[in-house]
Amino acid sequence: MISICFHQVVPLEWFSVTRDCLCYSLSVILLIIVLKDERIYWYEALVLVLVYTLYILAMYKNSTLKRGAERLVYSVERKLNLGKTETTYTMKENGNGNGTQIDVETPENRDEVLIENALKNMQDQAAAEKEEQGLFKPPHGQGCRSMCEWILGWPVRALYAITIPDCREAKWRRWYPFTFFMCVVWIGILAYLVNWMMTVIGHTLQIPDSIMGLTFIAAGTSVPECVSSIIVARQGLGTMALSNSIGSNTFDILMCLGLPWLIRASIIADNKEINFIQINSTGLEYSTIMLITSLGVLYAILALNKFVLDKKVGFLSLFLYGVFLVMASLFELNVFFKVNLPTCLYHEDPV
Repeated sequence: MISICFHQVVPLEWFSVTRDCLCYSLSVILLIIVLKDERIYWYEALVLVLVYTLYILAMYKNSTLKRGAERLVYSVERKLNLGKTETTYTMKENGNGNGTQIDVETPENRDEVLIENALKNMQDQAAAEKEEQGLFKPPHGQGCRSMCEWILGWPVRALYAITIPDCREAKWRRWYPFTFFMCVVWIGILAYLVNWMMTVIGHTLQIPDSIMGLTFIAAGTSVPECVSSIIVARQGLGTMALSNSIGSNTFDILMCLGLPWLIRASIIADNKEINFIQINSTGLEYSTIMLITSLGVLYAILALNKFVLDKKVGFLSLFLYGVFLVMASLFELNVFFKVNLPTCLYHEDPV
C-alpha cells in the first residue's frame, strides 16, 4: 500500500531493511520452535519477551550497529576490488511532488535532515488541515460527499480532540508523551472492538476463528500501521514506513503473543496436572514457514530493485500476500490434510 498510494519512488536504507528482516525471521523461527509441541510453558513465553527486550536494546544502539555494518560492507568491497560506491540519497520534501529535492551525501547527517524535513512537513500539514476544516468549521466547496463525511465523523473527531492533544501545535508540543499514550489507548480500544465483533460474526456464520484471524481481524487491526506508514512515507521517511510494517510483526510475535502467554502460563504453573497452555498449532506451523518464505522473497525483490519502493514492488507484495492468505486459509480448512479437528458441540441430554 505504501508503494501504490505514494506517487513517487521511495528510497530505502539497505541496513534498516536487512536489520528488520533478520529480526523478523528470528522471531518467526522462535515461534515455530515454541509451537512445535503445541504446548506453551512459562519459560518459553519468557524467552519470547526477553528476545524482544534484546531487540529494543539493539534499536537503542542502532546508530552504532549501522556504522559498523557500513564499515564492514565498505571493507568487503575494497577487498573484492569493487571500490567505494558513492550513493546519493534523494527524497522529496513532501508527498505532493512539488517540493525541493534534497541530496544527502553522508550517512551521518542523513537521519537529521530526514527528521527535520518530516517535522516541517507535519507542521505544514497541520496548518493546512486547520485552514481547510476544523472541528467547528465544515468543509466548503468540496461537494456533498465531503460534507457527509464531516458530519458522520464529527462525533469521533470531537472525542479525539477532547482526549488527544494535538502536539503538532506549539502550545501542546510538550504533551507529546501523553498524545502518544492516548493514541495507544484508542488503538487498543478500537482493536478490541474489531476483534470482538469479528469473533461474533465468525461464530454466527460458522467461520473458524483461525480463518477470521488470518483475514478480517489481521487486516482490520493492521489499518493503523498501514495509515501511519503511508503518512511517514509521504513525509520522506520511507525507511521508517517499511520498518514500521515489518517491526510491528516482530512486536506481534515476541510481545503480543509472548506476554499474554507468560502471564497465563505463570498463573497455571503451580498446577501439577496442567502447567502449560494447549494450542492447536499444526496449521500455524505451516503458516509461519510460509511467512519466512514470503519475507525472503520480499527481501530479494527489494534487493533486486536496489532498495527502492515503487509500484512494481507494491503489486508484487500484494500478490505475495494473496498467495499467503489463500494457502494459509486452505491449511486451516483441512483442504490438504487434517490440521483442525471439527468443533465438538455439547448437547444436553433431556433425560
